[in-house]
Amino acid sequence: MQSGSVPITRRKRLFFSLILILIPVFLMFCLEGLLRLLQYGGEQKLFMDAPAPYRNFLIQNPHAVRRTFPGLRQPPTLSYDFLLKKKPENGFRLFVLGGSTTAGFPYGNNLAFGRILSGRLEQALPDRTIEVVTVAASAINTYTLNDWMEEILGQDPDGILIYAGHNEYYGAFGAGSMLRAGRNPVLVRIYLGLLRVRLFLLMRDCVQKIRGVLTSGKGMEKATLMERMIGEKEIPLGGSLYQSGERQFEYNLSSMVRKAKKSGVPVILGDLVCNLRDQKPFVSSSGKGSADSLYHRAKELDQRAVCDSARAYYTRAKDSDLLRFRAPSSFNEIIRRTGEKESVPVAGVLARFEENSTCGLIGDHFMSDHLHPNIDGEFLLSRIFFDAVADAGWFASPRQAPDETVFRRHWGYTDLDSLFGVYSIRALKRGWPYEEKESGQDGEGSGEPANRVEELAARAEKYDNYSLVKAHRELAEQYDAEGQTESAFREYRALVCMNRLNEDYPVQAARTLFSMKRWEEMIPLLEKSLRIRESASAHALLGQSLTHTGRDKDAVAHLERAVALDPGRVQLPVYKYLIEAYARLGDEQKARLWTGKLKELDPRMAEQLLSHDVEVYAGIHSKEVISLLTEAQKFIVARRFDKALPLLAKSLEIEETPLAHWWIGKIYLMAEKPDLAVRHMLKARSGLEGDAKLLYDLAVAYAFNGRNQEAAETLAELKKLNPAFQDPMGIRQKIGLQ
Repeated sequence: MQSGSVPITRRKRLFFSLILILIPVFLMFCLEGLLRLLQYGGEQKLFMDAPAPYRNFLIQNPHAVRRTFPGLRQPPTLSYDFLLKKKPENGFRLFVLGGSTTAGFPYGNNLAFGRILSGRLEQALPDRTIEVVTVAASAINTYTLNDWMEEILGQDPDGILIYAGHNEYYGAFGAGSMLRAGRNPVLVRIYLGLLRVRLFLLMRDCVQKIRGVLTSGKGMEKATLMERMIGEKEIPLGGSLYQSGERQFEYNLSSMVRKAKKSGVPVILGDLVCNLRDQKPFVSSSGKGSADSLYHRAKELDQRAVCDSARAYYTRAKDSDLLRFRAPSSFNEIIRRTGEKESVPVAGVLARFEENSTCGLIGDHFMSDHLHPNIDGEFLLSRIFFDAVADAGWFASPRQAPDETVFRRHWGYTDLDSLFGVYSIRALKRGWPYEEKESGQDGEGSGEPANRVEELAARAEKYDNYSLVKAHRELAEQYDAEGQTESAFREYRALVCMNRLNEDYPVQAARTLFSMKRWEEMIPLLEKSLRIRESASAHALLGQSLTHTGRDKDAVAHLERAVALDPGRVQLPVYKYLIEAYARLGDEQKARLWTGKLKELDPRMAEQLLSHDVEVYAGIHSKEVISLLTEAQKFIVARRFDKALPLLAKSLEIEETPLAHWWIGKIYLMAEKPDLAVRHMLKARSGLEGDAKLLYDLAVAYAFNGRNQEAAETLAELKKLNPAFQDPMGIRQKIGLQ
């Protein structure tokens, strides 16, 4: 020891050692904090606040999937679903978990079975606020779903439905996937937990970047997601990788069910279906007992209608397929075993699909490819889970299954959705392992689109910057402009089912119904819009539709709210309906109040309204026609019929409108030409069914034309429609009814 040196005690040595250890730990914490502050990797939570102005809702976070797929330029996306931050007291909230089938591939989410299920539940439970939230994406499996389970349970669900299992081998972290973190389920779960640490995520991404530089990756730019996820192409039946897939599936499924049960949330599992009859094995070994030989034997038995034996051979062929894109039969055994062990119900998906398939063999009748259901399959799948939920007693009220034919006819999908699915499957099958090239087209398509619907569907499938939602919207607007109102309505209705966090689509759909006088159908659409976000347009239309269904008291509340929300843009029909509704309610004071307000805005219009000469130009698409009708109306009020008639005739040359025919009929009636009046009023009636004033005018025209029997029948119809309607012209007495 040198002179003057101070010996370091053991306590000091321990203290300095601890400091040396804590410094890097402190730096790591600082770096983690900085990464979180900079939002590296994006928001990690599964649910996040919806953008303004929908702050009372939560949406699913796209970054929650991205961290699961490092290195993929375009990772799969979560279903676009939302839920209220605060669950309503009358709420019924279900979560539907799974992979691409659950997400609705190859269609938009309006045809995902969970979205269809929500429609069934809304009909069965009209007094409940239904929220069916689909948590699903392509190429994810039970590892990812199990990782999200705590966050899902944190949203106070009334139940959870699980349809998953086909992605266990090649989905993220699966036994045969390119993206894996070992074969021990416990270690994989630890790894998934570490991915929530930003520093670990940064390290993982750096390793991935270096790996990307060292490996060429050539030839994968145009590869499908199916091909990019493959790590082990051949997984023999019963081999070590096969058994790893079984273990991870059972471990994760059991873990998910136990977590839900611990939180007091009921679960329903669904066993799995796939295309047995019309999908040959992707990869087969050679020789007797191979997947190909079993499939050929199944085909022979199928042709001879030996159904049970054919099904057994088809199933063995699928299980022997070395490429495990379809879950083996043992997975359904695991699902049923888990259900029995954990005392949770299993929806008999496989049995119901077989019951509805010829010879009990599931094929292209219900499948669009090797395992994704087609539209018929999606509707059946939704019905199976609806029945399972009802049978499990999750309803507080008696089960009321919607009529299947009526329900499907009124669901929001069109030919555009069907074609989009066809083109999506065609694109899938141009890649590995299908590689089906179309003759003469170099695998790029099947020729020029034959019509506008085909053109938009093809564009939506091909281009990332043009979505199926945009295609529906563009087609709806085109139909609307062309006067194809029913077709426009169907496209808007599809948009309502596709994007449930958009208050404008229900309003647009309701507008088309208004022009078709389908008042009752408007009401649920507008109520749906107002639940999303309040708007003057929704209140105005809802108020108008309610007056037509005899609910004036409810109507005036919505009409007045429309004025309060947007007083500067209120249109004449709102005042018209308000004044007339209050008059029918016998509230003369309110009627005078609103008449006075209208006079302040436009005295001349108020005078016309009070004289009942103002009509609503609903359903008229041509601006020129509206201008002509407006000008003609001025001449009618001034009793200058010689000036009004040419304008009305000119409007009919541009666009046939019931209103023009009605006004021409009234002019001819006043000109003592009742035969011409009847002719035009009958044309008006075809487009203004249920209008009491038109019926009365028609009865008058019949009476003055000497057609007393038809006049009497029209008056009888009028009495049924509106018993309080008066007879100012004394027609009943004229034709001998009094």
